[in-house]
Amino acid sequence: MRREEETLRASEAELRELADAMPQIVWTSTPDGQVDYFNDRWYELTGSTVAAGTNDLLLMTHADDQQTVIDAWQHSVATGYPCQVEHRLRVGNSGEFRWHLLRAAPVRDAEGQVRRWYGSCTDIQDQKGVEKQLRSARLDLEARVFERTAELSSAVVRLRDEVADRITAVEALRRSEERFAKAFHSSPDAIVIIRQSDFRIIEVNEKAEALFGYSRAEVLGRSYDDFGLIVQDDDRYLRRRLFEANGRLRELEADVRHKSGDVLRVVLVTDTMDMAGEACYIVIVRDITERKRADALLNEQQRELAHLSRVAALGELSGALAHELNQPLAAILSNARAAQRMIPADTQNAAEVREILEDIASDDRRAGEVISRMRTLLKKSDLQPRPVSLAEIVKEVLGLLHSDLIQRRVSVTSQVPASLPTVMGDRVQLQQVLLNLILNACDAMVQQPPTDRRLAIDAALTDEGAVQLSVRDWGVGISANRLEQIFDPFVTTKESGLGLGLAICRSIVTAHGGRLWAVNNSDRGATFRMSLTPAGIGSTVGVAAGENRVLGRVNSQERQ
Repeated sequence: MRREEETLRASEAELRELADAMPQIVWTSTPDGQVDYFNDRWYELTGSTVAAGTNDLLLMTHADDQQTVIDAWQHSVATGYPCQVEHRLRVGNSGEFRWHLLRAAPVRDAEGQVRRWYGSCTDIQDQKGVEKQLRSARLDLEARVFERTAELSSAVVRLRDEVADRITAVEALRRSEERFAKAFHSSPDAIVIIRQSDFRIIEVNEKAEALFGYSRAEVLGRSYDDFGLIVQDDDRYLRRRLFEANGRLRELEADVRHKSGDVLRVVLVTDTMDMAGEACYIVIVRDITERKRADALLNEQQRELAHLSRVAALGELSGALAHELNQPLAAILSNARAAQRMIPADTQNAAEVREILEDIASDDRRAGEVISRMRTLLKKSDLQPRPVSLAEIVKEVLGLLHSDLIQRRVSVTSQVPASLPTVMGDRVQLQQVLLNLILNACDAMVQQPPTDRRLAIDAALTDEGAVQLSVRDWGVGISANRLEQIFDPFVTTKESGLGLGLAICRSIVTAHGGRLWAVNNSDRGATFRMSLTPAGIGSTVGVAAGENRVLGRVNSQERQ
């Protein structure tokens, strides 16, 4: 019986070591909600020295959170539903409070009645090592076991009571095994236990099965190297880090591979433990893939906003830049005209020289027009709706993008008759819409061979009497389910886009009393169509109101 007791105590010590090695607080309660057990993590973190009890949990909880915990726990006890609530726990005697996530789940008997509650308190601020507390707990446990053994050896006359105590200990051990097994499998983080001698997996919980995609039967008895779980482990990355840290890693980030081949970013926390007499590593794995993606997206958006800030600054300086550039251009034009007048008619090659000077003057005027258009697009000015010709707008925008289209190796065909009726609108804003549509079309064809980078711009009157302008590309097209979504703020198909261009374009066109939409071509690419009402046909252009609606939609999205 003593050998049996020693075996039971050794098994109980191993299970307690498993629970004490877990980084979160584990506790149990009776069906009526009375806490009757805390693991060592509770006492190490809070500094409590009293026996387990519900009042002890509340005493360690911040005063502002106590009622919330009481309400949530009483509701779960009354209804039998799992409990989950965030609260602050006092850490030791320092008076510091740290946020924890309290979770509890019921265990029911065959009749569906709650038999016990199993709960955990997980530190959601950071994770601290428990090495010193674990050693202290082990020494304390060994001392108590030694003390009880000595008492039993010296009290032969109390053999009957000792037998009863042993029977009680067996029952307590069984309950302890159930408690720790539930705590292990109900952990919110993936847990993997690895044997130190050969790095073979000897246990995983359900969260680890879900995280990696492998079932427990597939991984038990095999090394994680067999599955290539650690992406960086070509040079035994994890083993080397474990060796350097003596088996105790804190917040080590690594890339792991799912069964499907997808790569996940995780944080690893490890510690050492003995399980059934074998030295093992307990590895806690937390998935932070989505958090990393959100951080990367935030950084990208910050870079985009910085770029927009630079563009805004350029707009503020557009007047000064135009003035500085127009001065040398005016001097060039004046000198070219003066040279034309000063060349004698009988000079050799006089006609050719005059033609060259005329080309210089023509290029000078063209440069001045480009600067003027750039200044108009960048500067802040009051909106001035007036009758404008779409043919002139197309000509001006293509002139502005002439060099860029050559660099992109995009060929453009334009069929916009000058005889089309004028439309009522703001010239600069309509230029902005067309400029955005052309640049988007060029971006959609960047992966195509240069011979296939074609852009077609045409305009015509519709049967309803509206002026319709179309921009067609031979790119990759748009997914059918995103033809409308691309006009929503912050929705983009570009890797580095903010998703504001098309939203602003549609709002501008709508404010002009028109319509902007997109369709996929039957062969390849997509076409963006803008329909506007001719000037003088009973439509009022609310350009300023359109601008307000643009800002309102963007601000609303930002708040969301």
